[in-house]
Amino acid sequence: MIGVMAWNLSYCTENQRVERIKVFIDMWNCPTFTWESTVVQTKKKILELCNRKLRMYPELKQQIMSLDIEGLEDGLKYTIVSKPIDYTQ
Repeated sequence: MIGVMAWNLSYCTENQRVERIKVFIDMWNCPTFTWESTVVQTKKKILELCNRKLRMYPELKQQIMSLDIEGLEDGLKYTIVSKPIDYTQ
């Protein structure tokens, strides 16, 4: 969820990011989360991932609409549905 949020927020202005991250944190009641025994600040991680997306994939102008992860015998299967960003809104 945090990765999808970061990807989609990478197209927003800095102020929009901060506002939407606050809504996300409040809605899910997750100012922090634990990853590999380390407590991580949700806002800091989302902003870090936003910046990484912009740095590594600036040409990808798709918004993630849904993500499904299925466990298989040989690993995980990811199904991602995206659509082009609509800059007219």
